[in-house]
Amino acid sequence: MIIATGASPRKLGVPGERELTGRGVSYCATATAFSSEAKEIMVVGGGDSALQEGLFPPNLAAMSRWLHRRESAAAGPALIEKAQRTEKMSFLWNKVVAQITGDGALKQVTLKDTLTVKRAEAGRWVVRLHRSICPTRPYSRSTRNGS
Repeated sequence: MIIATGASPRKLGVPGERELTGRGVSYCATATAFSSEAKEIMVVGGGDSALQEGLFPPNLAAMSRWLHRRESAAAGPALIEKAQRTEKMSFLWNKVVAQITGDGALKQVTLKDTLTVKRAEAGRWVVRLHRSICPTRPYSRSTRNGS
């Protein structure tokens, strides 16, 4: 049996995220990269998937920054090493997105340091959120024999 329920990206839930999705906030590496040539891309997430997403656009964008809320990544060591060797990729440790602002298009990302709680403006970046993927409809054990 194959259950194909689909999946949705896990949202940050910060002010401006919903309003600016598709207008500078994205959940897809391919769409972001091709619409962002010569722009800077901020990838939000801490695991393998987020780091792989961050490695994709440096070939197409001017710069890719990987933002993580901790001092170290949850991604595998080989992936981290590859990212650290990528010239167009940098890391922002101990940071979370606090707010995303813009009037019809993304203009500003506000970051919060998880250690000092200080906020700082990160400038105009295309933001790609890649924290994790959640099933659209969780499997229900109560469903049997198609009923």
